[in-house]
Amino acid sequence: MSQALLDAIRKEAKPALWANGVKHARAGAVVLESQTPTQMIFRVKVPTRPVALTVTLHHVDLEWECDCMGPFDPCDHIVAAAITLQQSASQDAALPTADTNWSRVVYRFSRGDGGLHLHRFVVHADGNSTPITQGMTAQQAAGGSAAKLQIEQCDLQAERLLEKPWRGAIPSERLDGLLNLLEPAKNVLLDGQPISISREIVLPRVRVEERDGNFQVSIVKDQRVTEVVSAGVALCDDTLCRLGETAMTGTSLENLPSTRMYNPSQLAELTGKVLPEMARRFPVEVMTRKLPTIDRELKPRILLELNRVDAGLSVLPTLVYGAPPQVRIDNGKLVFLRGSIPLRDEAAEAKAVHQLRDSLDLVPGRRTNVGGAEVIQFAERLRRWKGGVTGDAAGLVSPSLKLKPRLAIRPSLPSAPGMMAGIEVDFDFELVGGLKGSPSSVDGATVLRAWTEGLGLVSIEGGGWAPLPKAWLDQHGQQVLDLLNARAASGKIANHAVPQLAVLCSSLDQPPPVGLQKLAPLVEGFSELPEIALPADVTVTLRPYQCHGVNWLSFLKSASLE
Repeated sequence: MSQALLDAIRKEAKPALWANGVKHARAGAVVLESQTPTQMIFRVKVPTRPVALTVTLHHVDLEWECDCMGPFDPCDHIVAAAITLQQSASQDAALPTADTNWSRVVYRFSRGDGGLHLHRFVVHADGNSTPITQGMTAQQAAGGSAAKLQIEQCDLQAERLLEKPWRGAIPSERLDGLLNLLEPAKNVLLDGQPISISREIVLPRVRVEERDGNFQVSIVKDQRVTEVVSAGVALCDDTLCRLGETAMTGTSLENLPSTRMYNPSQLAELTGKVLPEMARRFPVEVMTRKLPTIDRELKPRILLELNRVDAGLSVLPTLVYGAPPQVRIDNGKLVFLRGSIPLRDEAAEAKAVHQLRDSLDLVPGRRTNVGGAEVIQFAERLRRWKGGVTGDAAGLVSPSLKLKPRLAIRPSLPSAPGMMAGIEVDFDFELVGGLKGSPSSVDGATVLRAWTEGLGLVSIEGGGWAPLPKAWLDQHGQQVLDLLNARAASGKIANHAVPQLAVLCSSLDQPPPVGLQKLAPLVEGFSELPEIALPADVTVTLRPYQCHGVNWLSFLKSASLE
């Protein structure tokens, strides 16, 4: 498999890069860092770079990558790693590793007066060590055994931080930055024992217990802390970590434990102020069922209480956490309702309040009455606003309601024998999805008026609003509006509007009314105007335009349009 990978790389590599890769492999610039059944990670040290490059070979999928970010793929570092892998496989020999081939930087911390002391050494492959007395980059450039010194980016950054000398323990501000930089370092010792470094800030913990009917709130150190080794730095098992909230706990945790008692009369203060504020800073463990637990997943939201009043609607917005609400925020203070106490997020609270003001022009905790013409505009804004609604009017704006257009056409009695009857038109919207006992339809003129005013809702008789079928109205609304404007009080449309009715029926795929076929010539542009026979007592020969005029007058008479 290593040979197949090498062949694939050689096929893709440029000749000059292949030659450079051969040189790197012969110089022993490649070591194995780690491997899995499907991939192997190598480090490749080249003279032009102080930090060894990382090459990953996927020997199963015959793929590769390098972090050199060079313009060619594969690069000479990938070539060198593939050659080293293939040579090891063909000779049945172990791959070289950094521990056996390269020197490495070791950080030796020790406990001492005033805190931690630090010495840096280079440990060679043969086990010998030498203190670092000059810059590591300069040592590499000097050649010899120093050229095989494995330097990582964190080593270079730490060297810049440590350039200015000091005496005794590492100064606190420098130690803080050093611990941040050395988190990825693999060779760190404390008094000769291997340790790791973490960027985690270790905080004190809060424990709440019941004591003789009262509530004891204790601030204690994290149980993982085994020793404070320097101001603000602790050893947690075998890991060095920085301590948080040292202004309260002391840099050596000398102010802990700290305990305070709360009696039952102070329960509101404890649950509404003390515990939420502590939960924002520390892990809190409530060890009694008489107090609510802390829930860090609860998020703030706006809840509208919407109720009907004689003049319209009464609206009360509140800022709450949880669904159903577990706490309410009144004038910045937390009021416990049920369940758990949240970890307050004041930035999210401010965002929710701002959106409420922009969308509905409301303020949490302030009741507003909306009536008259403002109700429909408010309902329109409420439909677009996404938030919780409760109260007896919560369902007044329901997206489940649908308005289905309904056009009813029926002939009226003819005004004279042989004449076409008039046409009566009714138009409304069937209300689909309403509750039992609610109105079943909405007047078409009301819907069209709301549409022409640019509203997205129409009021329903008996209360509430339904969303307009905007797409349908945008396509057919003007036709229907013109048709309804041509109606008499009886519902009968004027004869001149009958052709427009025919066009509407066609666009709605609805059959035309009985008798409308007599108007086909008018609808079709008179291309099929019927010929009529002249009376027997007419003895003259009519010219073509006169014949056309007679046909036209006869058509108007038969269609009752004269």
